[in-house]
Amino acid sequence: MNKFKESLTGLGGIALIFSISVLGMLVVMLFINGAVWVGRVAYPLTVFLSQIALAFLVLVFLPLSFIRKTYDFSATGILIVSYVLGLSIWVVALLETYRLWGVWGVAIGLIFMGVGVVPMAVVALIFHGAWSACGQLLLAIAIMWAVRMFSYYVAGKEARKQEREFVKRTY
Repeated sequence: MNKFKESLTGLGGIALIFSISVLGMLVVMLFINGAVWVGRVAYPLTVFLSQIALAFLVLVFLPLSFIRKTYDFSATGILIVSYVLGLSIWVVALLETYRLWGVWGVAIGLIFMGVGVVPMAVVALIFHGAWSACGQLLLAIAIMWAVRMFSYYVAGKEARKQEREFVKRTY
């Protein structure tokens, strides 16, 4: 009788673990489908925001980055533009990964703290032979990083200027 009870307890534990695992995968799949729905709805908005951000970058922040008194303002604005571009890239990568590889491709990308969706999109585009789309995505990533690095450079110019002034006052 004890062996039979232990067997049922063991089988019940296995069934419990299995049902918790299935429930967890179901929640993840629902989350991913919800994220894709939000991405589809937000995609036109992110494209519009990226266009406005690029216009501000070219017309406002880049010219201000050459004026010493506006280094901080322009560096902050340029950094915000890079994050707007990054959001747009992430949404495009999410939608492309879902379109090409489905829920599992997005799930693998999200395992890497959400950032992995972008590399997964690049890999998915390569495996599907979408070379033009892959090149455009990589170009957008390069532009985003270049804008971000430029904002750090402008912010560093202000810091270097303050450091030189401090050294002159001290010595």
